[in-house]
Amino acid sequence: MADNIEATAVLDIKTKTSSDAQSKSSAPVGRDAGTHGEVIVHVRFHPNGRVNMVNHRPANVDPQDWFDMLARRTAASCYQAFSGGRGVFRIQVDAFETIWREAEA
Repeated sequence: MADNIEATAVLDIKTKTSSDAQSKSSAPVGRDAGTHGEVIVHVRFHPNGRVNMVNHRPANVDPQDWFDMLARRTAASCYQAFSGGRGVFRIQVDAFETIWREAEA
């Protein structure tokens, strides 16, 4: 069941940037057009508090390391905790692309 939940986790991207600006970055941002200008990254935790799954992360970065990087680089107001060991980061597109590029380096 947990594998199914991980497989069905989706990234919600709402951006107001043009497709040309998005092609300049290697971060996969801009799949859905919207007006909010934010990237929503979903997180799931194990019962012991370690990160189980974080969607929309660079392939070379461990889920716990990606969560830690996002938590350090964004304001506390960017993270929203949910019940059931879940949460989301709501990060502005520009800030997210910067963090993504640093993680890939």
